[in-house]
Amino acid sequence: MRRSSIDAAPALLSRNFALVCVAGFLLYASAYAVLLPLMRSGLALEVCLPFLLGMQVVGPFHAWLADRFRRKHLLVYPFMGVLLVSVGYAYASTPPQYAALALVQGMCFGLAASAGITLSIDVVHTGRRTRANMVYAFLTRLGMAAGSVVGLWVMPLQTYHWLAPVVAGAAGVLAAAWMYVPFRAPIGLPVMSTDRYVSGRAVFPAFNVGLLALACGVWT
Repeated sequence: MRRSSIDAAPALLSRNFALVCVAGFLLYASAYAVLLPLMRSGLALEVCLPFLLGMQVVGPFHAWLADRFRRKHLLVYPFMGVLLVSVGYAYASTPPQYAALALVQGMCFGLAASAGITLSIDVVHTGRRTRANMVYAFLTRLGMAAGSVVGLWVMPLQTYHWLAPVVAGAAGVLAAAWMYVPFRAPIGLPVMSTDRYVSGRAVFPAFNVGLLALACGVWT
């Protein structure tokens, strides 16, 4: 029996979903356009470990932050932090400075990335959330690859190699700011929670992905 137009879910593509996808793509592109050149410059330990640590530190607090503050702001302001740290790398000169900047950038990136995933399903119809999540994840992976390529391509520019990620990040912040997200009343989540941070069912897939990433990293 043919479904009526009333029961059918609206189309996936909308203004808000397009904006969150653009913001997610540029978030990953701007971050990896900075990280990969730094790693190739002999700063892999000083950058990668603090960046990863920063992402893990904010993880247990993300659910509370998303409940306490506006979800769009949880994407916009950390995204601006990622952008400012990208500029700060141009003025760093010692390993501790790079490590401190990477720690802050990892925290900002972790918050912005988690907020982007949440918004990608919040701005679409309930029946389109799985599809929206798949599309958003694909675009962020594409942004990761594009940022890495651009970052390596602009490395010979020396002084101006930070310009490309900054421009991409600024465009991403604008895309996130133009997005409209309906108000959602807080439900009173605890400040620290692993409910949306650690999932038992995701442990083995995460382990597999980690091994694959480790193999690729060692090979490169």
